[in-house]
Amino acid sequence: VDANVTTAKIADNAVTSAKLASGLALGKIGQVVSAVYDTTGTSTSSSSFVAMGLSVAITPSATSSKILVQVSGGSVYTANDKNGWITIYRDSTNLGNTNGFQGHFANSSYLLGALSMSTLDSPSSTSAITYAVYIKTTSGPVNFQSQPTRTVITAMEVLA
Repeated sequence: VDANVTTAKIADNAVTSAKLASGLALGKIGQVVSAVYDTTGTSTSSSSFVAMGLSVAITPSATSSKILVQVSGGSVYTANDKNGWITIYRDSTNLGNTNGFQGHFANSSYLLGALSMSTLDSPSSTSAITYAVYIKTTSGPVNFQSQPTRTVITAMEVLA
């Protein structure tokens, strides 16, 4: 807790950068872009991440901007001891770890699970950037958007 932020400073219920301690600032949202994937999906048996057709492009206004990327909704279907891994890519860079951000596993039956991933990226660029959903499997076919639902990817520029 910052000792410089006192009850008197926020008595008007408005937190502003001027009321925060030196070195702290409130981020502001610049542009917001999103895309919807609502077609019945795609299947892969690849053990390497492959694009699944859901992406969004954004061009940061400053190299100091961060990009908040959120993916939600949709479905991933795995069956009969299959594993599915989902991640977010910035252009050709996996923003998750080796297995991405989310895994779906099924033991001797099937699993239908929803997607929910987010990351705050620091691209240090003012060039157009594409964020996309990628998926892989380690044990056989996995289906992205196997049911007629919607998956949404949203990218928001957080101004520094």
